[in-house]
Amino acid sequence: LYSTDRTYLESSNQTSSVSSETNSYDLGGLESGKEYFFKVRARNGQGNSPWTSIVSVIIGKKPEPPTTWSSTSTAIAGEDLILYWVHNSADGSKWKNAIIELNIDGSVTEITKSNDVFNNDEEKDKTGEHPFNTTSYVEGTKLLWRVKTCGITEEYSDWSMQREVNIYGRPTLAMNVTDVAGNLLESLTQFPFK
Repeated sequence: LYSTDRTYLESSNQTSSVSSETNSYDLGGLESGKEYFFKVRARNGQGNSPWTSIVSVIIGKKPEPPTTWSSTSTAIAGEDLILYWVHNSADGSKWKNAIIELNIDGSVTEITKSNDVFNNDEEKDKTGEHPFNTTSYVEGTKLLWRVKTCGITEEYSDWSMQREVNIYGRPTLAMNVTDVAGNLLESLTQFPFK
């Protein structure tokens, strides 16, 4: 018996089965990007043996580097920045984990993210995202970032292209109003003024 859902082999009739008159069998037509679960038993003139323990095999390929972008390439300190990526699967599986490399003015850290909807087929092509808070960064900070992802095989892609985000200070504006003699005015009492 075999299935893409382990629980089906334990207590369901939603499985597929094959039989063989030899000690081996080549099973074709399995879909890439899936994990298959199997159990086997022997049969002779005296009946059937007990089922073996369940074993599994993953059919898939190493993904291509992810496609990446960010909510902005010039952030203002204090604003949230969101880093996005799309898993470029070579086998049809969705992203399971991602490693984000952050290089902030030469200081490199890595963050691992897990896809919380990995087992949900309706959310298969979910875009990955990572919020980045710029509050503690100063004018002129440069963020370089890149991502690599893995799918069903848990083999990571190569790194994506490296993106750059420049962080700037929040702009300020000061306005001084003076009279014709150069004296600072705190309030205007007549119009027009020059």
